[in-house]
Amino acid sequence: MGELADKLAKGASELRSLLTQHKVADDIQGELYENGVDTVAKFAAAASDEADLKKMLKDSFSIDPTQSLKLRAQAAGVVVAWKTAISRVERQAEAEATHEVRDIAKPIPSTDYISMRQAFAAKFGELEDKHIPAKEFIEKKLGELESGEFRAEPLTEIISRDEVDPDTLLPHWDAEGTLSLKKGGSKTAMPSGPEQLRLRLTVLQNTLIMIQLKHPGRRELDDVNFALFEKYKEYLLGDYCYGLRSSEDSGALVPPWSLVLSYEHAIRKHAYKVMATAGYSFGAALVHAYKEPSVKERNFTTPLALHAKRPQPWNANTEQPPAKKGRKGAKGTGKGKDGKGAKKLKEGSDRTPDGNPICFRYNAKGCKNGAKCHFAHVCMLCFGKHPASECPQKTAKADGAANAKNCTPRKLDMATCLQQLAGAWTLNLKTECVDVKRSAKHDLSLPKVRQGYLDRIAAKEFDAVLLSPPCASFSRAPWANFRGPRPVRSYDCPRGLQTLTPAERGRAILGNIFADFSYEVATLVADGAATFLAMEQPEDLGALASGPHEGLRPASMWQWPQLADLLAKGLRTVAFHQASFGTPYAKPTRLLLRTSLPMPDCVYEGVPCYDPKGCYTGPLPSAKAHGALFQRQATGAFRTSGSEQWPAKLCQWLSAMLVSTCLHAANAAVGEGDHARPVETLPPNNETFPLNYPERFRVLGGTGPPRFCRQLGGGETFPRWGRAMLAWHRSYADGPQWEWLRERTLELILARVGSLEQLEKEAFRMAAGGEKGCSLASDLGEPGLLDVGPGQPLYLKLLRAMLEAVGDPDRDFLRQAEEGLTVGILDPLPRTPHVFEEQLKWPLENSSWEASLAWVPNYSSVEEHADFARDKFEEDVREGLMAKMTMGEFLERYGEHTAIAALAVIVEDEELDKKRIIHDATNGVRVNHRIKCRDKLRSPGAREKKHLLRKHEEEGETAFSVVGDIAKAHPRYKHAAKEHGYLACQVDTKEEVPGDPASQTVYVNRVGTFGLSCASYWWTRIAACGLRLTYHLLGPGFPLDLLLYADDLEAMGRGPEGEAFGWSGWNGDRAGRAWIGGFLELVDGCQGPWFSLEVVESWAPWAFAKGDPGKVIAALELLATLVGIRLWVPDGDAKKTSRVAIRGYTDNQSNESLLKKAMTTKFPSTLVLMELAEELSAKNCELQLQWIRRDLNQLADDLTNENFASFDPNFRIDLKGESLEWRVLGRLLRFTTSYFEELGEAKRTKKVHATRFAKRTRKLGPW
Repeated sequence: MGELADKLAKGASELRSLLTQHKVADDIQGELYENGVDTVAKFAAAASDEADLKKMLKDSFSIDPTQSLKLRAQAAGVVVAWKTAISRVERQAEAEATHEVRDIAKPIPSTDYISMRQAFAAKFGELEDKHIPAKEFIEKKLGELESGEFRAEPLTEIISRDEVDPDTLLPHWDAEGTLSLKKGGSKTAMPSGPEQLRLRLTVLQNTLIMIQLKHPGRRELDDVNFALFEKYKEYLLGDYCYGLRSSEDSGALVPPWSLVLSYEHAIRKHAYKVMATAGYSFGAALVHAYKEPSVKERNFTTPLALHAKRPQPWNANTEQPPAKKGRKGAKGTGKGKDGKGAKKLKEGSDRTPDGNPICFRYNAKGCKNGAKCHFAHVCMLCFGKHPASECPQKTAKADGAANAKNCTPRKLDMATCLQQLAGAWTLNLKTECVDVKRSAKHDLSLPKVRQGYLDRIAAKEFDAVLLSPPCASFSRAPWANFRGPRPVRSYDCPRGLQTLTPAERGRAILGNIFADFSYEVATLVADGAATFLAMEQPEDLGALASGPHEGLRPASMWQWPQLADLLAKGLRTVAFHQASFGTPYAKPTRLLLRTSLPMPDCVYEGVPCYDPKGCYTGPLPSAKAHGALFQRQATGAFRTSGSEQWPAKLCQWLSAMLVSTCLHAANAAVGEGDHARPVETLPPNNETFPLNYPERFRVLGGTGPPRFCRQLGGGETFPRWGRAMLAWHRSYADGPQWEWLRERTLELILARVGSLEQLEKEAFRMAAGGEKGCSLASDLGEPGLLDVGPGQPLYLKLLRAMLEAVGDPDRDFLRQAEEGLTVGILDPLPRTPHVFEEQLKWPLENSSWEASLAWVPNYSSVEEHADFARDKFEEDVREGLMAKMTMGEFLERYGEHTAIAALAVIVEDEELDKKRIIHDATNGVRVNHRIKCRDKLRSPGAREKKHLLRKHEEEGETAFSVVGDIAKAHPRYKHAAKEHGYLACQVDTKEEVPGDPASQTVYVNRVGTFGLSCASYWWTRIAACGLRLTYHLLGPGFPLDLLLYADDLEAMGRGPEGEAFGWSGWNGDRAGRAWIGGFLELVDGCQGPWFSLEVVESWAPWAFAKGDPGKVIAALELLATLVGIRLWVPDGDAKKTSRVAIRGYTDNQSNESLLKKAMTTKFPSTLVLMELAEELSAKNCELQLQWIRRDLNQLADDLTNENFASFDPNFRIDLKGESLEWRVLGRLLRFTTSYFEELGEAKRTKKVHATRFAKRTRKLGPW
């Protein structure tokens, strides 16, 4: 009996179940298993047919069906089992083939899964269910082993046996469009801590070991063992990665858990890559991957360094999660031992950023376990290495709470903003607030207290000082009327009036003490006692313009003589409206600063100015657009109450300026100790670059208040454009020589055209026909005047001489432009602070660990248009814009300073055959990464143009504008010869001498090229010189506004008379016409049925409701989607319970979001959307519209451009727009057209009704 049991144990469970089911005797089964027929597949193949099977039974088992009925029954059972085995094996093979085609993991028999688990248990012991890999996960890894390419799956797909979801079914369409359901993969949650990660890696480890036991001969898994994964887990969760801690005292810098998970996935991904490319086994590849420096640097070290510079989400200034309920001592005084529950802190976090629980006894100074404590001994508020009871943040809060009755609560103060910045930049910051209303220790009216602070400041105990002395006795409010307290000082008596009561005299003396002390502190800081200073007081607005004290001039702290002394020592004074920082009132304010940082455009630098009567003239513009503060509120309090607090945005700006100034000074200090001295602010990365300063005095572009873009609303934002160059009153070059030049220029032009009327006609001809329509441009009469020198088409010497006569601040670089301007690699680009703002951020960072390639292949579009590119380059070579040489000459001339960039050809207009060559100086060669433009460039937009047109309309003028495109704008200047090697490219790699790479042809740009980041910078500076010179040449007699955006220039003139002109932006036969198109892609890369349809007004009048269908592009794109749904989604039974989801692609990103929210108020998109919703609902399907990049959707663009070269004409659907039947669109059109016409008419004729509170305009930014 024991011998038979041993034989039966050799058979597969699946085969034993099959034979037992059909009553095959155990002795027959034992003989089959003993002789190697132990699986269903082998049993099915044991006989070629039924006769062969019966012969095998007769010869091997002595079963002859003809001898007895019992033997016939035994033979019948074996035959039925054999036929069942054949059918099962065939079905299994078909399933495997289907899974192979669909790229789905092949299923393994349950018996194989059980045998793998049994083999693992026999060798290593039993496993818990959470450690046993799921059958579907083993199937995936077996499929990868069979294909020879492993995949680094997310940790959510590494599932165990008890995490399988058996009910997951997903729809699948085959190539014929047949819908079927397949079993979907189960997923689990991403590990939230170290133990969950250990569990995922243990499941992966057991999976690979089980596969190793099943396929012991596979070299890929021969070194997989427990020790390998234990070392891997220790590396990830030990001191090398997750256990890594900073040496900061706060101890708050720890690797984020998400970064650890991302790095783990990158390690496995790199390991599988090494297995595929270098032939490593899994164990060797895994060790190589987590020891590879580049993998760790790219996926862990660098992201960790960047993460440390960001504001942490657990910063103590942010809202903390609520404490858990039910904890001992949560209410009352606490019932624990010795009443320690009463010491529980009411704020802070109960866990560290990495999830470890925090010891509450330690934070209350009550933990006696010390190092043996199982909880983290860190602060609950800032995660520093100190108890929360000693945390500086809590101390500051307690100090403020103790005097809460004397202080007005503040939403955000300077101390809080500075703490937030310090936490974001990982700085150790200590602040000390001195508030006369907060504590008696801060009573600065006492000489001893004042002297104590002066001594500390003189000893350089502070890096920055902020002063805001009380200004009650300096306020202008008492001068408004006779209802409040009397003024105690004036402009003539700045330290106090002569006729004061004792109480009033006390107020004046106290204000004098605070003012004197503030100026003493400012003097110490100006002498170098601190790095940063900010002293705040209301602006001195001069004499009163109205009221009972009209003409009198209130006193101001800025009238004291100490201000002039401090400005002579290098301090700066600026003024601004607090409305620029978010207050509902203007409140003009002035600051005395010690900093070298640039100011935002809403902050005006300079001392206050007055006219002979003492009335304020600048630099602040009028504040009439903002609310006043003098009115009394309904509560009886004046609106000035609480306005002494700085708004949050002002605190944030000053905090950022304070920290930046101190950091720059610390980085720029030369020497050590007492010999350290501050130097000029350095750019990021401590790079040096030339600074261009204006010769003589700085010339402003205009006088008066700046231009602002206004719209209805509230508040004021920072200006977009600098206020100097585009002011209300532009500054022109004056003098008799300039008057003579303008008159002579006009005489020359009039002598050519005849009269001013003819000159106006020439302007209209140029607007209608371009530069060819202007007779002035055809022949100037003087030969050689328009000749262009080789390599340099600009008259730089003439331009510079004219600008020098004007006194223009940015002209010296034109000398360098004659020889060649720097690219910005060997010589950095200059900084021009008198013209441009400073650029502090760049989208492309030059990372030291990312290599720059010396050669990058061209894009595929160049191969299609190689002849065009070659002809274009040859033309540029003839013009001197490029140099042509062999690869050998190129390398010999430029050495290591070379970069051959990739080219691309963009077809801008197929009908006109307009193409553009793009020089990609970014990808691969990383030339643009190494170029840092130090000056921020700004360009006008639609908002600025609307403002100009609105001003013309308000003044009753008619604007006339001409728009032009400057041809070859970027190649209009030369680059320095030593940097030409970075501007090289190739059309192809054809060798003139076969086998000699040095004979390849290289084209080198000598001038600026499209695709180089410095090209726009140099072109903007050169073009701006030309525009400023144009203003001076025209003078005030010809008012003109020039708007330059890249190489597009618009000249807008004005006059009291004239007619408005307009023309369409569409040209040719396609003007005012539109097409829609789409195609069905059943298999990737294979286009199926397609359609292209012209949208005409006869069946789609809504598309022409705005005149031009180009104005309703989004609605037309949505119409194409609707037509596709009607064509390719069949109608079904209305009572069906299933819902089908389909996917479509569009390059209109707005339609993707529009369909997701199923809502829009735009006409006519709202009509098409309602029709689409009805269509989808009627067909019981759901549309998932996904955005795709324009360059990847070229086929769809071809359909709308009637380019059918890529489509099979046999698959085209003959579609007529008139034959389309809509569900609701027709009915909607009957009402909506008239509705929107009435709505538009109502908007145009809307009457302005007087309201009690007039709407205030909002300034969006000056020019």
